[in-house]
Amino acid sequence: MLTDGTRYLADTAGCYWLMDAITSHLQHLSKEETFISSKLTVDNGKARLNIEDGNGAVLATQQIPYTDFPLEEIMLFACWDQKHWVIMLPGEY
Repeated sequence: MLTDGTRYLADTAGCYWLMDAITSHLQHLSKEETFISSKLTVDNGKARLNIEDGNGAVLATQQIPYTDFPLEEIMLFACWDQKHWVIMLPGEY
């Protein structure tokens, strides 16, 4: 699920692919994980997505060979609400 902020980001930046990438990693996490931070870092049209546990431990990394994402870096959070993962901007946490 997306919050209003992440839906606006996806619509405005055309980055539903980012939400899909984050979601693809969430389904492989341990049942004990209820919070993750995801950081996308863009450099020269390529990107790296890191999924972390919120305490600095990297749970997954994905290299993205091409992106036109407009920011050099963005952090998003995801929380498990006992039914769904909810992806949100840090200010919505």
